[in-house]
Amino acid sequence: MNTTIKLAGFVLGITLVFFAAFLIGGAVGPVGEAPASHEHAQVDHE
Repeated sequence: MNTTIKLAGFVLGITLVFFAAFLIGGAVGPVGEAPASHEHAQVDHE
């Protein structure tokens, strides 16, 4: 039974991490492109 509980917790943990990464990636993704574009503009300007 202990192994089953560990396995369930392991799967649940991975699911939560994946879900959190998906939410963070979706929220930061569009915003993350702005600094990259701005940085490229600075290099171009320089």
